[in-house]
Amino acid sequence: MRTVWRRSGRWTAAASLLLIIVVALSDVLLGDVSAFWSRHNMLTNLISSLAFALLTITVIDYLLERGRAARRQVVTLVAYNAIARAPIGQRRVMWQLVCGGEYVITDVDFPLSDQTRERLGRLLRQAGLDPVDEDAVINDESPTPDQTARISVLADNREWLALAYTVLSGCLHTVRLVIARWSPLLIASDESVSLLAELGRQAEELSNLYVQLLPFVRGRKNAFTDEEKTSFVRRWTRAFANAIALDEALIRRGGERGPGWINPARHLLPAIDVADLDRRDQTRDGPLRVYP
Repeated sequence: MRTVWRRSGRWTAAASLLLIIVVALSDVLLGDVSAFWSRHNMLTNLISSLAFALLTITVIDYLLERGRAARRQVVTLVAYNAIARAPIGQRRVMWQLVCGGEYVITDVDFPLSDQTRERLGRLLRQAGLDPVDEDAVINDESPTPDQTARISVLADNREWLALAYTVLSGCLHTVRLVIARWSPLLIASDESVSLLAELGRQAEELSNLYVQLLPFVRGRKNAFTDEEKTSFVRRWTRAFANAIALDEALIRRGGERGPGWINPARHLLPAIDVADLDRRDQTRDGPLRVYP
């Protein structure tokens, strides 16, 4: 719609200016036409007034539209940075479920109760897994843990599966709330609509993950088969990598850190996921996430 307005506005301004020039030249260079204008003062005034009015209105409307576009851009950039809280929160919650450690939360949208964290700590100890602080890994103070191996161990514990279901369902609810809260500010451009589609797929991916845990909550299953566990672990690690990739893309587009900013949370990923992120960066206008 704005593209159509810009084209029609330019044509209107050009036509108005051309009309003014034609009328002025005819009055100066063409004696017969000049006499006509002199004999028809009312018509002359109407045409000249109309031409100047159209030109003035078009110019003023153009300046106003530029101001509106600048405000829309600022609002959109703020929305990018704000909606990035969804993948950041998802990443932190998923890390806690697998690695534990300190949970220094700066976003009240994704809290974890002390009771939940105590249960997670106990289950990790029972599985023989030491807690790993997220910040320590990000800051290169601790090596990146093998999340695939840790999830494989935890997936054999029905209590952990039930707790993971409860935590992920709450996380998904909050992710959807954050998306819904900021999406009205992101529907003004085709780029933003594409971004919202990526966020929707991310929420669907998280939904599919916790749905796999539902049978354990309802008592219909006690353990994964080997094939089911392989699928669950793969889906978990991909959802975690996509959360980091989407967070990085949103912060870049929001302009807060610049287009070439590298998310330090990449340190939480294995080398294969980091390589896939690097390949994504080499693809112009490609998907924001790493895995479909």
